[in-house]
Amino acid sequence: MQSKLKKILYKIGLFFIILAFITPLIALIVPFFKFDKTFSSVLIGFFLIGGPELFLILGGLLAGKKVIDSIKNKVKGLFSIPFFKNPAPQWRFNLGIAMIILGMLANWILAYLFMTETINIMPNKQLWIAASLDALTFLGIFAAGPEFWNKLRKLFIWVGSIE
Repeated sequence: MQSKLKKILYKIGLFFIILAFITPLIALIVPFFKFDKTFSSVLIGFFLIGGPELFLILGGLLAGKKVIDSIKNKVKGLFSIPFFKNPAPQWRFNLGIAMIILGMLANWILAYLFMTETINIMPNKQLWIAASLDALTFLGIFAAGPEFWNKLRKLFIWVGSIE
C-alpha cells in the first residue's frame, strides 16, 4: 500500500514538473482569447511567473529530491556547450568586454538622449534600439567566457581584508 501511494505521488509530481515547463507556452496564446486586458495580464503573469514556480515546488515535494536532481542535471547538460566550457582566448575575452561596455554605455547615453528629447525617435524604435543593445551586452557576457564569469562572481564575494 505504501509503495503504491509513493508511485502515485511520484507520477503526480512529474505531472506538475512537466506542467511547470508547459505553462509559459500557454501564456503565448492568452491574447488570442479576447479576454479583458486586466484579466489577460493576470493570466499571462501567472503562466509566466507564478504558475511555473508553484508547479515546480509542488512537483518537487511530490516527486522527491532524486527527480529534481536528475532534471537539474539534464538541464545543465543542455547548456554544457564546449564553446563555453573551454577557456576563452584573449581575443574573445577582449571582444566580449568590448561588447559589454559598448552595449551598456550606448544604452545609457541613448536613454538620456531620449529622455531629454535630443533625439526624436518613435517609442517603438527606441524599444528596438534598447533591446538590441541589451542583446549585445548579453552576448558579450557569453563571448567573454568562463574567466569573465569567475571575475564577475568574485565581485560579489566579501573577503574582509584588502591585500
